[in-house]
Amino acid sequence: MVRVRLYGSLRAVVGSSELSLEASSLTELLGVLKERYERLSELMGSEGFVVLVNERPVPLSRLDAKLDEEDVVDILPVVSGGRSHSPLGLARSARFGDPRSPHKS
Repeated sequence: MVRVRLYGSLRAVVGSSELSLEASSLTELLGVLKERYERLSELMGSEGFVVLVNERPVPLSRLDAKLDEEDVVDILPVVSGGRSHSPLGLARSARFGDPRSPHKS
């Protein structure tokens, strides 16, 4: 199972800071969360969020990234600025590629 850590308004809506979910991709994981928590779906449509896999930001173009059972996914609301108009309501992080690749400075 994928470990999902939630922050801010997400934590309040779900009632927990951490969940374990079955999902083979980020798209599937976000769909499961939105389906289980209606209010979460509303928030994700109106606020921006940042998604990290194993502490690495994931750009919108990589939401189809595959997940492994040992992956940790962090979902954080954007606190100020950086608001996105994407269909999933996620903030952009275009500097990063594959979430499994180490970031090179």
